[in-house]
Amino acid sequence: MNRFCLTLALVLIAGCGGSDGPTLYPVTGRLTKGNQPLAGVNVNFTPESGPASAGRTNEEGKFVLNAQSGKAGAVAGKHKVFLVDSAASALSGPVDMSNDSVREAMMQQRSGGTGKRGEMKTTKSEKFPADYGSAQSTPFEFTVEEKSNEFDLAIP
Repeated sequence: MNRFCLTLALVLIAGCGGSDGPTLYPVTGRLTKGNQPLAGVNVNFTPESGPASAGRTNEEGKFVLNAQSGKAGAVAGKHKVFLVDSAASALSGPVDMSNDSVREAMMQQRSGGTGKRGEMKTTKSEKFPADYGSAQSTPFEFTVEEKSNEFDLAIP
């Protein structure tokens, strides 16, 4: 009986050690407005369930997503995609999803966060229309699939 219990315990321990959160899939893309690249914009992918992911656009408007854990990618499924102008927000510098203040800002956006009671928190930017700065009003919705994903985010 002791050998059976020891074997069972080892199997249970080995089975529990390999999970580092949900499976993430590579996501890259390009953000443009009027066919011109938009640089310095945080692109935020907010799934129906699971951790959010974000990436900052470079001078060519290209971005690579990292999840809140800091690992590359995003969870599979539908995502609302909203934008945050890094020049118009507290989220300046590279997007660090392991940073508590970045995660908190994204969670406020995701849940329709409010600064003061009853006051909707939105992102104001001259780079893109206000609708794109909120998970509730953004027209961008993309599905991350269980493969490598590339998205073209084009603002007319």
